This record gives sequence, structure tokens and C-alpha cells, in this order.
Amino acid sequence: MRWALLWSSLWLLGCWNIVGQSVGWYLNGARVMAVLATVGLLLVWPAARLSQTVRGGHERTTWLVAEAAAITLLIQFALWPLAVLGRWHLTAPLEMTATLLAWATLAALLVGWGRRSGNRASLIVMLILVALLLLTPLLPAGWNDWAPILRIWTLGARA
Repeated sequence: MRWALLWSSLWLLGCWNIVGQSVGWYLNGARVMAVLATVGLLLVWPAARLSQTVRGGHERTTWLVAEAAAITLLIQFALWPLAVLGRWHLTAPLEMTATLLAWATLAALLVGWGRRSGNRASLIVMLILVALLLLTPLLPAGWNDWAPILRIWTLGARA
């Protein structure tokens, strides 16, 4: 779990650097930062966990869910200052947190299944996560309300 938190911290610092390039554009910068944190949580972390070997047999899925929750907690340290800078309504970061936690739990459960089932399952899990993250915003209006990137982006627009 230490490595997951370290790499997540580095990912957030990198995202913050990208946001720092848009000085004066706090609202859009904060929204971009929140979306990049979502991508890190739902694509980068699962890819890293699926590429690791499992030591000593099977790993408990509950540890993966706890790790995803810890990364979501880490994102809070970047999300709440962004909420202040972006002048978001109070419910926006709370709903973002709930969205991130729900999607992170789903990703952790998929990663747990992929790690137990072998290389082909790991590939299938990553394809599912990429499709959920990148293809759901392309669905017609009303069907894409639960798409994580669009949800985080629209919640960041609440000023």
C-alpha cells in the first residue's frame, strides 16, 4: 500500500503541475485536475496493480478495495483546495468523492478478479476499465450521466 500511495502522490503532483500552467483559469484548471485524478485512479492504478506479480498466492480483494479507498482519500488533499480555488458549491466535492469512491471500488473488484484469474483476465479488466472511462462519455445524453469523466467535469462546473 505504501507504493500505491507514493505513486498516487507523484501522479497528483504531476497533475498539479499541469494545472499550474493555467494560472488565472482556476475553474477550468481545477476541473482538469479532478479529471486527471480520476484517470489516475481508474486507469493508472489498476494498470500498475495488474502488472505486478502476486507474492505468496492470492491477494485479498479487500486489500485492493482498501488501497483504492486510501488513494481516494489522498485525492481529497488536492480536491478540497481546488474546490476553494474554483469556488465550487459545497456539494460538488462531496459528490466527486462519492463518485470516485464508487468507481474506485468497482475498479478494485475488477483488479482483484483480474489478478486471481491470470494474464488474459488482466487484459480483459484493463479493456473494461478503458471502455468504462473513455467510451461512456460518447453515449447519448441521459445514458452517459454515470460516466466518471463527465460526472467529475460537470460537478466541477458548479460554481
